[in-house]
Amino acid sequence: MRPVKSHRRLSILLVLLAGAVTLALTKSPVTSPPPSAPAKPARLSAAHAMKPVVVVMKIPELAADAPADRPWRRNPFTYADLPVMPELPSEQLPPPPPPEIQVESRFIGTIDRDGMQALFLLKSDVLTLREGDMLEHKFVVKSIEPEAVLIEEPGTQLTKRLALERK
Repeated sequence: MRPVKSHRRLSILLVLLAGAVTLALTKSPVTSPPPSAPAKPARLSAAHAMKPVVVVMKIPELAADAPADRPWRRNPFTYADLPVMPELPSEQLPPPPPPEIQVESRFIGTIDRDGMQALFLLKSDVLTLREGDMLEHKFVVKSIEPEAVLIEEPGTQLTKRLALERK
């Protein structure tokens, strides 16, 4: 089959289908009138024919029609005051506590060799740090005691005391 013939056949089928649909929509179903109804409907005269009704309202009339119980239906061309905000209570809440420092390594003890040194377990490595050394590239060791270490985050000045965990 050549493409030209199939295209013609398709267009002919579409025209026939469109004609059948148009015919079906324009015909009203055949029903018998009820026995009490007149045989033919009365035709309206030209005076009674439907005419479009045009209502022209001006904006002030529209604003007057808006009911008072619906404040959201306001006239957009009038100025309205902003609603009054309630006063805040005189008691102010205290500021939230600063976030706690999250340390990945674990403090496992101290040794006293050439000054006090802290031992930390980071993953599978043991680190020995002195005061002023960096821990995890984020924290500075501020002070070392036999049972605890004080670390500080330089950017936020937050400190945390890491105590030895007894098992």
